[in-house]
Amino acid sequence: MARELTFWQRCIVEVQCNRWNLKRADARHVEAWMRLEHGTFNHMSKEQFKRAVLDANRMVLVAGETMSEALAQTFGF
Repeated sequence: MARELTFWQRCIVEVQCNRWNLKRADARHVEAWMRLEHGTFNHMSKEQFKRAVLDANRMVLVAGETMSEALAQTFGF
């Protein structure tokens, strides 16, 4: 059963889709990695958010699916 994306996960997908050469990671995994560094995203400018998405996207690719899924589950994603 597929989960509905959160507001922030939809924003993550939008950033990912605007980068044609980006290998897109699961938005739940990206948000989880972002939350390790940023407790909330409301204070971030659009550019800061985009950079954080790209950094976290790289973390997912480096850490792998298993670790990223475990992290996402700790946040309830």
